[in-house]
Amino acid sequence: MGKETKKNATFIDAMNDEKTSIKDQLKNMNTMSEEVREMATERMKKEEAEAQADELVRMSKRAVYTNLRLKIEAAYLKDATKHMADSRNKSLELLNQLKDGKLTPTQYQNELDKHVEEVMKKIQDTGKERRENLKELQSSAVAYWSFGWDSPFQKINRAFEDGRRG
Repeated sequence: MGKETKKNATFIDAMNDEKTSIKDQLKNMNTMSEEVREMATERMKKEEAEAQADELVRMSKRAVYTNLRLKIEAAYLKDATKHMADSRNKSLELLNQLKDGKLTPTQYQNELDKHVEEVMKKIQDTGKERRENLKELQSSAVAYWSFGWDSPFQKINRAFEDGRRG
């Protein structure tokens, strides 16, 4: 407090000093002391460190989100691929039964249609599970910024869909 009083006394003295020009008085008032410069430097270092820590937290959360998202997508694709492989095997089995005379063409078509419906249902169930898992992930605390993070996955999904169409 003694230091403050001295500063105030110096300021008041400067205001009452008839010998010092107004220009010098203003310059002296606006001159940053060493203490102020050190405080500013420390504050800038602290703010920079906080900004870096915030960025690290955000990137860590993004990495966790991305990893979990990829696990969900991989599980979906694995299950869907398994269902499609099983469907391929079943359709070949039905074709062989048709060739061996165990099925008539009508029976073959009915069995194949029935099987396709079953596979579609399994794939739709797998897709529903995927959507539920994604919804759960996107509503988690780790996914606060997930809206922007989903863009690469949308591109991957589009490429996957395009690959299936092409």
